[in-house]
Amino acid sequence: MSDNLRVVDEFLIDPTLMSVEPTPIQISEPMKRTINTAEEREVPMVFAYIDEKGGIKQTFRGSIHVHGPQQLSFWNRDPNGGLIRALAAGYENVCTTYRERDTPRLIQFHGRARVVEDKDEAKRVWQESPELERNLAHGRNGVGVIIELDRVQGIEQSSDAGEWEPFAMKRS
Repeated sequence: MSDNLRVVDEFLIDPTLMSVEPTPIQISEPMKRTINTAEEREVPMVFAYIDEKGGIKQTFRGSIHVHGPQQLSFWNRDPNGGLIRALAAGYENVCTTYRERDTPRLIQFHGRARVVEDKDEAKRVWQESPELERNLAHGRNGVGVIIELDRVQGIEQSSDAGEWEPFAMKRS
């Protein structure tokens, strides 16, 4: 097994095994590009939440993108869908995972989701969503959702040596 695969295996088995001191959450420009171009590179992100009955739900979300240095957002096509009902029931904790097929790159985002109430902010979420997803939303039906990030962790390539290394960030 290559060292890269060993790092991924250890992380997936138990991310707490990685001895990485968390830094404050600050989504870098390279990470932003990675997330914001995931859909066009055919790397959909897995999104998990607790539904209004307390069950775990997982879906693929093509419109997830970086909204701010500590936020992700996406357009939820169904304004009355399962996630929206879960948020209304108080289940705000969510997790989304980015995983590339051909590299060890893995990024997990944990946070609290909310429906965007402000019309200007909702418009911004819509406009920042990938074009493919906007085309599927049929005239901007749906609602914007913002995730306030509490923790980001994963495996990224270091800029200096090009090695794959675990990282962790948390809300300060």
